[in-house]
Amino acid sequence: MEAIDLQNSSRFDRLQSRSTSQSMMGTEAVAAHAKLIVLGKPGSGKTTFLQALSLQYSQGENQGDQQTRLLPIYISLRHFALAARQQADFRLELFISQQWIAHGLTQAQIETLLQQGQVLVLLDGLDEVSLADSGEVCAHIQKFAETYGANSIVLTSRIAAQEYCFRGFTYVEMADFDDSQIALAVYKWFAATNLELAAPSESAATGLAKAEQFLEKLQYSENQPIRELVATPILLHLACLVFQARSTFPNHHARLYQAGLDILLVRWDSARGICRDSVCPDLTLSDKINILSRIAAVMFEQGKLFFEKGEVLQVIAEYLRTLPTPIGDVEALWLNSEAVLRAIALQHGLLVERARDVYSFSHLTFQEYLTAKHIVASLATAIALP
Repeated sequence: MEAIDLQNSSRFDRLQSRSTSQSMMGTEAVAAHAKLIVLGKPGSGKTTFLQALSLQYSQGENQGDQQTRLLPIYISLRHFALAARQQADFRLELFISQQWIAHGLTQAQIETLLQQGQVLVLLDGLDEVSLADSGEVCAHIQKFAETYGANSIVLTSRIAAQEYCFRGFTYVEMADFDDSQIALAVYKWFAATNLELAAPSESAATGLAKAEQFLEKLQYSENQPIRELVATPILLHLACLVFQARSTFPNHHARLYQAGLDILLVRWDSARGICRDSVCPDLTLSDKINILSRIAAVMFEQGKLFFEKGEVLQVIAEYLRTLPTPIGDVEALWLNSEAVLRAIALQHGLLVERARDVYSFSHLTFQEYLTAKHIVASLATAIALP
């Protein structure tokens, strides 16, 4: 599929969240597929999903009439990669054993559980593994899946990070929140927050009232761009934080959009202690925002919501030429441009590959905001010139 096909497709409205793909509950997918890979955008709830599965299965929920109850184990692949790097001949089953032995199980008990297929292995964050370790980690996962094939495995990764093709796994993608899920999350968020802030007798009523105000104002026409953003869980959390403090959405939405960019570009990884591979040593946060602003403005001027990979690379390459230490070699410039594009898509999730080599902004609101930011910056530069 080419960009022009997506551009003209009636399937894509402003929210870009309607899809003809089949949908199912996450727990249904886990029950239906013993080997599952869950892909998702940054902040889409992948880790929360695995943590919820771990809690539910440890309490015996969502296992229906299964004769064999599954014992869940949650594993951060970033931590597994670190352990594997420090110890020769380290395997995933040894990492599992270390965790369970620390909780009182014997090696014999653990081996029995694995051999009899009684384990639900929850592998979180393949995209958080460094490029240097990713190949080995993927090989460990594949070997474990084949050696202990009777067990269930759920692995999460960001969409753009998934290049290794796992055999025997079913791939699914985290869907955006629909309206009912947004409402449910909002009610729970304000109930929990006000439970901490208010007296017990006041918290329930206060949280309910605040949630209803949030949902009512979210439907105002001027807040349509915010409605698009809150389909992503982490950005819904941001909107709730802002509303909790102000009891309304800011008149100038730009502040909220900038805060959303800040979360996706910096704070989301930083808050979880994740340090990703450096893409371009001289590329600062300001550079990334400038590149995104240029991409947004160029595509907006051409009336494009979807654009070919080559078009994006051209914009990135033109910007890289303006850096204090420009890249002179054409081939090196193009390779660096591809690395930058991959980082923006993988590490930050602001650009999404909708079809092969066809991209769009993850949220149209961000494209509009970055376009306006680029126009304002260009005008300011023009005015400053003598």
